[in-house]
Amino acid sequence: MSHAVQDLQKKVEAQGKDIQDTKASLEETEKALQATQRALMKYERTLDAHTIELRSTVLDKWAGKHITSTRRSRRNAAAHGGSILADL
Repeated sequence: MSHAVQDLQKKVEAQGKDIQDTKASLEETEKALQATQRALMKYERTLDAHTIELRSTVLDKWAGKHITSTRRSRRNAAAHGGSILADL
């Protein structure tokens, strides 16, 4: 083989390795992104649960009685996972 062909072959091999390295890096980044998205969703659900709990507490104080056992409160808790506060 001529020297020019060998140089081109080396460049192609180097680019192939670069592509494989980039693909592996992208896969790692994608996994990290998915983990971050899962953590963010859990945080949002937890925040929603705390918001519901705070609203219930404020309404309890305002109404002068506990409303947390009402059907609406149970439905809200169920809509937001119900046991999210236990995940903390």
